[in-house]
Amino acid sequence: MKLQHLLELINELSPNTYFKYIRSDEQCEYIKIDMSEPRVYSQTPDGKDHSIADTYLQVLAERIEENVPFNISQLMNNSGSNRPIIETIIAHTKEFYWYQNGRAKYVVWIPTKPHIPGELKEWTDSSIIQTTSIKPIVKTVDELIVNDLSSHLFSEQELGDILKSMYKAGNNNHSQVAGIHLFGLKYGQNIRANKLSVKNIVSRAGLSDNYIVEINKGVKLSELISQNSFGMAFWNGETKVKKKSEFSNLIINSAQGYYLQYLTAIRTKSFMLLAGISGTGKSRIVRKLAQATVTEELQKAEGYKGTDFANDRWTLHSPANFELIQVKPNWHNSMDVIGYLSNIPSPHYVFTPFIEFIVKAWQHPKVPFFLCLDEMNLAPVEEYFAEFLSAIESRSFEGEEYLTDPIIKPFNSFGTTKDENGVDISIGDMMIDTLFPKVKASNTNSELLKIKEHFQTKGLTLPKNLIVIGTVNMDETTFSFSRKVLDRAMSVEMNEVNYDSFLTDTTDDDLKAIVKALEENDDADLNELLVDRHIEAREIIDELGEDAKFTIDYLKRINALLEGTPFKLGYRAANEALIYLQASKEFSQTDRTAALDNFTLMKILSRIEGDETKLKITDSEADKERIANAGVNVDTAKRYGDLNILTALRNIITEQLGETINTDVDSDATEETATENDDEIVSTEQNKKDLLSVKKIDSMLSQLKRDHFVSFWN
Repeated sequence: MKLQHLLELINELSPNTYFKYIRSDEQCEYIKIDMSEPRVYSQTPDGKDHSIADTYLQVLAERIEENVPFNISQLMNNSGSNRPIIETIIAHTKEFYWYQNGRAKYVVWIPTKPHIPGELKEWTDSSIIQTTSIKPIVKTVDELIVNDLSSHLFSEQELGDILKSMYKAGNNNHSQVAGIHLFGLKYGQNIRANKLSVKNIVSRAGLSDNYIVEINKGVKLSELISQNSFGMAFWNGETKVKKKSEFSNLIINSAQGYYLQYLTAIRTKSFMLLAGISGTGKSRIVRKLAQATVTEELQKAEGYKGTDFANDRWTLHSPANFELIQVKPNWHNSMDVIGYLSNIPSPHYVFTPFIEFIVKAWQHPKVPFFLCLDEMNLAPVEEYFAEFLSAIESRSFEGEEYLTDPIIKPFNSFGTTKDENGVDISIGDMMIDTLFPKVKASNTNSELLKIKEHFQTKGLTLPKNLIVIGTVNMDETTFSFSRKVLDRAMSVEMNEVNYDSFLTDTTDDDLKAIVKALEENDDADLNELLVDRHIEAREIIDELGEDAKFTIDYLKRINALLEGTPFKLGYRAANEALIYLQASKEFSQTDRTAALDNFTLMKILSRIEGDETKLKITDSEADKERIANAGVNVDTAKRYGDLNILTALRNIITEQLGETINTDVDSDATEETATENDDEIVSTEQNKKDLLSVKKIDSMLSQLKRDHFVSFWN
């Protein structure tokens, strides 16, 4: 599309008009377009002024193709603030429609079917839809660089002249930075391969000495695009361009990213187990996560009267989005969790704190609500938590509505009872009155009415912002977990204790740093990441690209080894592995090795339990076949003990993932940087750490040798 045509379409819209977002009920205001600049003026849903400049519109227009659905975040590689606004404005012009593919909604340009300007119309004829929204950006960048991927060996002087011309072609800071990024994408590989001095090139280009350089070593073009890594990126030290990698550095370097592991697990699934020795602060972590996500508005409704919420939030004993329920050893049915219908003195439903907290979460759908089941395995989980375990696996979307199976059946199915005057009254209505005691029947709040109607007709289902975290101690007083429970939860082991941070009161600094970094980044919102999670891997399979195939191949080898054992993985594990990998990327962690290492701990090793006989691999033909199918090197596996499931699994993990990972953001073995004081690019070895899954297997092998029995929960 030509920029001028896009501007003309926007110019046809009526000024000072409110337009509804495509993916939510929020509205932004289109104020006007100044065709002389050109610039589009608007306001955000909360009334803040916002404008879109010509440089952004130019790039956007070039990437829009006829009949090609797009998401502006993907199309523009997450650049620009308040992207839903320009997407909404464009969608209301006469040649654009919104288009639904599965649960995802896109915008699509169909110039042959114009409609009345200002209308938001859906396109349903998929026969003319050509491709997905990510193709235009890859195609555009590929066309930009294809002529420069040649065997010509550029000199530093040549590259300096090229950089100078590309920089000066920009007429403002934004386009100058864009030109420098494009230079890095075109010539970064040439600079690295020929060991040229970046400082010399920058100097020959006549750029200021305070330009800093970062080498990004992505291999595939699609990976460079998805990671916002344009080969070699320059920026001025005084006018630094904000990028997601800035806050990912901060997260990675803080306390080995333990809190990030929790957040990624929650982003994957809203049910998590925190297991470990007593006194390591498991329930405290859940409270801290609630403090990190509670909003000032919600806390004020609970009586907060402070004036410095940003700091006060970290000292809240009872965040409004937090509930701690202590599991009792006598819980052998679900009455203590979901309540029950009592007939004494007359029929009425007895609700529990668990249900009351869920109802509260329903009323604040954009805030994560953390329910901590303390000492969760003091009673058999399958007995008192059966309804939840079933509901958590029934998550789906019916159109835009998030649904699960109910943990309490539809309220209108409870029938009626008679009041003191002998008149029939609905038990369902009584249940609603009990749950909403302060809400008058005449209240016309549309969202509240929807919730009540939902409870009446569909039952009390799980809201998508509910996060259940169970704390677990494994000792002689507790029950072990069945694989049914482990399959449904993300399990994190917590046995490490840092007395140094305890003494200096810095144990929570890493979480505070994450929250601060996310709040300072326009493109990231912690609450949104923890609420709007993926359910099906097919939603993100295209975004994962080659990583998806690598992950599935990894799980295939493991499942081949586990064939015929009770430890074998199902479809659920594969689905969650891909979602976990994507969640890791969404928190700006691009190292798939680290992500799969954590996933192996949470979902694969946690299933393994038994004595030497149960784990043994024999000389039978069946065992030989599964060892061969899994590609296990028997001699290598035997270096760590007798051939069994653990030693064979160790061999698969190390062959697929290695034995160490880099602790820096970049996944390569070395890092190349240049500063204003450097004469040449300096290569330095990055810090490495052992794979956590390999360390755990070695620990389990020691336990097996010592006790002739092994459990992940040792």
